[in-house]
Amino acid sequence: MKYKIEKVMKKKIEKTKIKIKDELNHEHEKKIEEYSDLIGEDFLEYIKQQQQHDIWTECQNRAFIKRFKKKEYIYPRSNSNIQVSTFIKNIKKRKQDLFYLNRFYILLTNFVSNEYASKIIQKLYQNPDITDREFIHFFENLSKEQKQIGKYNVNNNTDRCSERQFEFENLYLKFKKLYTKIFDTPFNATSMKNSHFRYLDIGCGNGNKTKKIRDIFHIPKSMVYGTDIKNWGPYSSTKKFDFTFQYILENGKLDFPDNYFTFITCFMTLHHVPHLSFMIQEIKRILIPNGILLIVEHSERSMYDGLLVDIQHMLYSYLFDSKINPKEYKNYISNPTLNRYLNEIEWDYILSKYNFEFKLANILYSSAEYNAPYDNQFYGFYQNIKDS
Repeated sequence: MKYKIEKVMKKKIEKTKIKIKDELNHEHEKKIEEYSDLIGEDFLEYIKQQQQHDIWTECQNRAFIKRFKKKEYIYPRSNSNIQVSTFIKNIKKRKQDLFYLNRFYILLTNFVSNEYASKIIQKLYQNPDITDREFIHFFENLSKEQKQIGKYNVNNNTDRCSERQFEFENLYLKFKKLYTKIFDTPFNATSMKNSHFRYLDIGCGNGNKTKKIRDIFHIPKSMVYGTDIKNWGPYSSTKKFDFTFQYILENGKLDFPDNYFTFITCFMTLHHVPHLSFMIQEIKRILIPNGILLIVEHSERSMYDGLLVDIQHMLYSYLFDSKINPKEYKNYISNPTLNRYLNEIEWDYILSKYNFEFKLANILYSSAEYNAPYDNQFYGFYQNIKDS
């Protein structure tokens, strides 16, 4: 009898252990991480340490500290219906912020001609109380006057590289130098073969960026992998690639073995991830010791930066994504995608907690003339330091 009781108790204990383990495994699913969950009070001390190592300039550090102390990341979110009016009203109040209006104008020219972009800004200045829905309705009405709305402006200058070509060639040069320094061997076909090199693009979307990296970095197709969630924007129904593809699992895990990849990229992906800490742990798990992580993100240093990129997401959703998936994206303002933007030093701070060592970063210039992107894109390379 005593033996039976002990056996039953043992089973109960084992079940409890499994339940606790399962709860821990799914803890990341319970709550979307906000800025305050990711950036702690020790952030100010981290900035001081970085200043001692001359990683960022003194002016940059002051700006980062000011943003953190003033909580400048707090502004009306995508579902507020007042993002456009907030942007315009603040610029009208503060003439020194007119620079952001120029960036807003460049954003608009991605969808309409220069002439129509000017008309839109004039309209907003005349009616600064416009809601986001009214703004979208006005934008859609313009399509009746201008047939090219929703199309990119085509650059007919054949002597000039495309934005993507220039950006990725620049990243390739940086990567080659970093790879050689870390692994003490040149980055070429031989070193890739000898080291069992593998490359993964997280959030690969339609695979265009993945293939661009593959071609410009001269990575063999057999070494290229991509992963993404099942439902994302216009890419949901087009998952046919000429590289190995795996879905991100429902629990957020990356479906790859430990220490599998030498190089991982995240292009405009991490700001959409609800459980960022878990994703970073997963990246660390599948990246080999000393492996290289490249992130490309929007740098949010002010309220305007966040509003600009949110408005960009709103326009893309209504003018592009809703045509492919109208049920999900036609009501974007009421149910927007998660967007959480951070600046360079905030990314460094978060990644350092998982023993990713900052190597280099800069603005992701979009042309050989070093034109800075209106949405403040930057790149950052990090080395996966083995946990001691």
